[in-house]
Amino acid sequence: RAGIVRDAMAGHGRASALPVPPESPLYTQTGSEFDLSELSSQLNALGAQDTDSDGILELKVGKGTQPMSFDLVVNAENASKVLAANMLRETFLSVGISLNVRALKWSDYLTAAESGDFDILYAETLLPCDLSPAQIVGTDGLLNYGGYADEQIDALLEQFVSSRGDAADDLYARIAQQAPIIPILFEDTTIYTHRGQVRGIAPLPGNIYNDISNW
Repeated sequence: RAGIVRDAMAGHGRASALPVPPESPLYTQTGSEFDLSELSSQLNALGAQDTDSDGILELKVGKGTQPMSFDLVVNAENASKVLAANMLRETFLSVGISLNVRALKWSDYLTAAESGDFDILYAETLLPCDLSPAQIVGTDGLLNYGGYADEQIDALLEQFVSSRGDAADDLYARIAQQAPIIPILFEDTTIYTHRGQVRGIAPLPGNIYNDISNW
């Protein structure tokens, strides 16, 4: 995550293992550790082996084997996202998991997302003011493109909106365990100007040029 922030986002972001900004009091360390050696151990425990020496692990499925190879769909028109996707590919390849990066133009990307034509979707969204991830992990969420459904998460989402507190810890722990989404970072938006040359800047999240006539 830190590498993607540094290299793909030029430092304009904050690595986060949870769907909440790391500076939020709701942020805990649940699920925040990413350990490739632990991942390798778990894959080994599942019986994954590189039986054909091609660098990709296979799992036994019935009487045959299935390579651990997945499609990662990303928008080709966003260079930072394509770079991040390729960084993920290299990281997972190091433990024997193949990610086939499918960089698609925006219209094809939307089609793939809405039709579920992906194994992993590299995407971004704006969380609402209450920071609820219901739209991306709730059973009826509009951005739940993977069709994920979990009664426990749905119940925790309701508690999260009404009470926060312990519900947030339980919700994030469940998301980290089930991994319907894998948060990577929260993006920072930045405006560069010469010192003392521009005053009255009032950008909005959806419009960095807000009220530019009065700058």
